[in-house]
Amino acid sequence: MAATVVVTNFPLSWLVAMARLQKTREAKAALEKQARQKAADHAAKLESKGQTPRTDSGDAVPKPKDQRNFTDPESKIMKTSNKGFDQCGNAQAVANEDQIIVSADVTDQANDSRQVEPMVAQTLENLDTIGVTENIGAFTADAGYFSEDNVTTLEANQRIEAAYIATGRLKHHEQVPDAPKGQQREGLVVLPAEPIADFVIRHAFWLMDTSLFSSETLRPNLGFDCLF
Repeated sequence: MAATVVVTNFPLSWLVAMARLQKTREAKAALEKQARQKAADHAAKLESKGQTPRTDSGDAVPKPKDQRNFTDPESKIMKTSNKGFDQCGNAQAVANEDQIIVSADVTDQANDSRQVEPMVAQTLENLDTIGVTENIGAFTADAGYFSEDNVTTLEANQRIEAAYIATGRLKHHEQVPDAPKGQQREGLVVLPAEPIADFVIRHAFWLMDTSLFSSETLRPNLGFDCLF
């Protein structure tokens, strides 16, 4: 028996409403999946420490204020340097001593400290792809990347000979405090700052959140948010 096909001219407003409904359902499903994944990651972290999760990750639901952008689902509302919130992405880049970008990425995570491990992995993978097998002489990053886990990760990486992460930020026009004075310990060797700075500049791989660095100050001299 042949099937019967009925063709109906639906109003444009109805078609638009149906399209919006479909987008809303897709966004709802994505938020639910994201909530379950976040809960599963948290449960795995607790279990690695010998703790038992209180709830089942499969029962996790989105928070009432969770949002998803229909136009660019991979972006996220983040706090920016203008003390406001914008729909954006967090751009990352690793550059070598010649300011050649060797790896880059855009993430929906606002916290830079979570980007050290994936950016190091991408950097080493890209270097291996082009046949660069030598170790990274020095890996530097600003205070936004500082955490105990990141220090441990960089110290344990056999491909990185030295790592430097700033532990804090200087306020505008704030000067670096002088080293405390006192009796010098026996056998202590004090090296001048210039050769150390020159070594870091010439052998460093810079991890930055789209900031430009000055070889004279070893600090960002021009920064901008990763908005697009």
